[in-house]
Amino acid sequence: MPSPATKPDAQGLNALIAPEVHQDELFKAIRHLAASARIDTVLEIGSSSSEGSRLAWVEGLRQNPRRCYHALCKASFIPHEEIPLVNGWLDDMATICG
Repeated sequence: MPSPATKPDAQGLNALIAPEVHQDELFKAIRHLAASARIDTVLEIGSSSSEGSRLAWVEGLRQNPRRCYHALCKASFIPHEEIPLVNGWLDDMATICG
């Protein structure tokens, strides 16, 4: 059975708010930032449908190799001291590859 928030006729607090950021320039900028910046965690407040800016963050973070290295550190496969080296390497690759 669908939750009240997923019903098409939901009203009031259960109604979904349509995304204002979706496949536009801001969406693309958020996705690019999430994929290339030195971040591995994002806290987004205020997403309703998960089809706008939240989707852009998720798509971008999936492409961010820093997340993988941080997860490897967290699992003790590589030491945390290597993160600055990884960041330098990824920055160099971004410069070289455009």
